[in-house]
Amino acid sequence: MKVLIEQDWTFVTRNSNDFRPRSGSRSEAPCYVGVELHAGLVCLNLPAGSAAKQQEAYFRAALAALGSESDLTNQVLEVWPDTDDPGSVVVERYDFPDEDEGE
Repeated sequence: MKVLIEQDWTFVTRNSNDFRPRSGSRSEAPCYVGVELHAGLVCLNLPAGSAAKQQEAYFRAALAALGSESDLTNQVLEVWPDTDDPGSVVVERYDFPDEDEGE
């Protein structure tokens, strides 16, 4: 975590649980808690035992979601399996820390 912040890297992980509070709830904020400025986090929330082809598909979905808005400063982009449409994904992008906190 220290290197990510010091080197201003956007981190891409397929294990977002390592960056979330221990409960692992999707509704809770990632463990960038207390970090006021970061270069972004991309979480590829793949099902266990995913093949390389599926990992590539999730990464491509993340890149497509970024499009021309590639600046993830203080944002998280997450790719989830779509439970309503097997084989598809849902992409969420949100501010963290939340810009509205403390207002």
